[in-house]
Amino acid sequence: MKNVGTLLWGARTLSDSDDWRYIPIRRLFSTVERDLRRALTSAVFEPNTQPTWEQVREAAGH
Repeated sequence: MKNVGTLLWGARTLSDSDDWRYIPIRRLFSTVERDLRRALTSAVFEPNTQPTWEQVREAAGH
């Protein structure tokens, strides 16, 4: 039998917190956080004005 990688038996993490116990929930929030960081990198050094906030809302898909 080949060593392919980590085998998951179930869908839980070792976290004590109920919020992050299930792998799909943790994976969803990790993906959303990563995508928001990528989308908002262009707004980091922009002035705090209404047009900037409109760009942020648009980038976040709101």
